[in-house]
Amino acid sequence: MDAISSGLLSPTVRAKLEAAEAEKAALVPAPVRIRAKSAGITTLVPRLADAYQRMVENLVGNLQRDVPRARLDLQGIVGRVTLKPHRSERFLVG
Repeated sequence: MDAISSGLLSPTVRAKLEAAEAEKAALVPAPVRIRAKSAGITTLVPRLADAYQRMVENLVGNLQRDVPRARLDLQGIVGRVTLKPHRSERFLVG
């Protein structure tokens, strides 16, 4: 560390440090790119929330009219559920 801080660097170490500094400088605008990408997410999230709400609201009607569709909607809400017989064989467990 003392050699680096006093400026006694080999050409190889100096080149690596300069390359690292250049890479660091190139990464500085990254927060700007992240902010631009996150702007699109804020547009997506409300639509996602609306779609989720519609799916939940339609679940009851789909259970009465279209059981396969209701199963898909339920799977979209809670994820995949695998049931197996309880050891008593009286009911299913997840």
